[in-house]
Amino acid sequence: MSRFNSTFPGVYGTGDAEIRSALPRVRARSRQLAQDSDLVKHWLSLLRKNVIGPRGLVLKMRARDPDTGELDRDANVRIEQRWQLFLARENFSVKGNLDGIAAQWLALESVARDGEIFSRKMRRFPNAHGYAVQMLEGDMVDEQLERPLRNGRFLRMGIEFDEWERPTAYYFRRRHPGDTSWAFAGLAPTAYATDYEVVDAADVVHSFVAERITQTRGMPWTHTTALRVDMLDGYEEAELVAARNSSSKMGFYKTPSGEEYQGDDVDGDGAPIQDAEPGHFEELPKGWDFQPYDPQHPTAQVGAFIRAVTRRISAGLGVSYHNVANDTEGLTYSSGRIAELGDRDFYRLLQGFIARSFLAPHFNEWLPLQILSGAIPLPIRKLDAYLAGARWQGRGWAWVDPLKEGKGHETAYGLRVNSLTQIALEGGRDLDDVFDEIAEERRIMAAKGIPFPETLPPAAVQPTGDGADVPDSGGDSPQGGTDDEGN
Repeated sequence: MSRFNSTFPGVYGTGDAEIRSALPRVRARSRQLAQDSDLVKHWLSLLRKNVIGPRGLVLKMRARDPDTGELDRDANVRIEQRWQLFLARENFSVKGNLDGIAAQWLALESVARDGEIFSRKMRRFPNAHGYAVQMLEGDMVDEQLERPLRNGRFLRMGIEFDEWERPTAYYFRRRHPGDTSWAFAGLAPTAYATDYEVVDAADVVHSFVAERITQTRGMPWTHTTALRVDMLDGYEEAELVAARNSSSKMGFYKTPSGEEYQGDDVDGDGAPIQDAEPGHFEELPKGWDFQPYDPQHPTAQVGAFIRAVTRRISAGLGVSYHNVANDTEGLTYSSGRIAELGDRDFYRLLQGFIARSFLAPHFNEWLPLQILSGAIPLPIRKLDAYLAGARWQGRGWAWVDPLKEGKGHETAYGLRVNSLTQIALEGGRDLDDVFDEIAEERRIMAAKGIPFPETLPPAAVQPTGDGADVPDSGGDSPQGGTDDEGN
């Protein structure tokens, strides 16, 4: 320890010990920023658009028949179609106010803004599927509820654990602690403070990103940037007020004798007012002087300072500066591509997180109910194969220059270092869907007598005499130079 690190003691407690008392306040501040801060609101919209997208994560079944080892196409289609019906608003949510795509948006935003979200598996629900999802905010599980129980079990941050620290039950409040409707019902504010509904852990999906092994609850992703965002917003407001005052070019009259200033008129409080007109000069009384007030705002460094602080904020939020700040000034195609590749890797990580921690647990509970009820006429003995065949396809992204990207895909496919399946996935499409659309277009065009445009083989591939495909370099190396140039 020295005078340089005396204010940097380090962290010694467990993950829960560090967040236990801070979680409610950090969550509240994060929600305020989500409502009031342009940067945080835009960041959340970036996650919603790029991780979930307009179609959500789509179920693509690739189950194989355990008897033959072949793709069970009939079963896959039946399950996909039934799942699509389940995503409808009247089926997915217990409240009937969220369809499956909106629920994915809400799940991701809640984890990013609040740190976590709970969703309950509601079996035997009175809808067409006998199953629905109840979504609950993190406030519904009391993070201050802790005590030892019998047989090595214990309560920690509102969750009951066994001796192996495996969750066995969740203690849900019966009323949201921020709900003020009790006042209209004539109830006391503390009427539901210690009234909990204990729900078996098998019926609860707790979605959050753990940063430590000893962490039971999730922290808002804005926790490292919240203070900086709030101070930046305050600085921009102060700078804007100062700039407005500067543009007003105000001033003061003063006199050595202290004679009271009369002015042209008085306001409602009796204070004197002096009217000013462009190009107008007023002769002051003898002994009077004018003291201008010129704050000189905004300064030349305002933009650079705001950009520097916003870069730190974007680093904490995990998305590149030009996307968080919506600022493409000075951005080149190469630098923008590098930043976008990093952002898209982050978005793909979050797509996998939503698929594993939110969609898959509910799908695994929903599917056997549909088979057992006869809604999907499939043999229950193949359930494991059906569950193992579930895939979740996220959205893809297009590039600014699709011609270059297309040429790159064409060359990679011609060299056999990439597949059509992977190329379609990078664009957020399923290859079977692409082929089905092409086949349907062929059928419609043939029926209408319209010739179907035939495409040439990829330019990078030429057939040889034995029918094999080899790279065609046109006498040059793949880099574009000849052998004489040493390539």
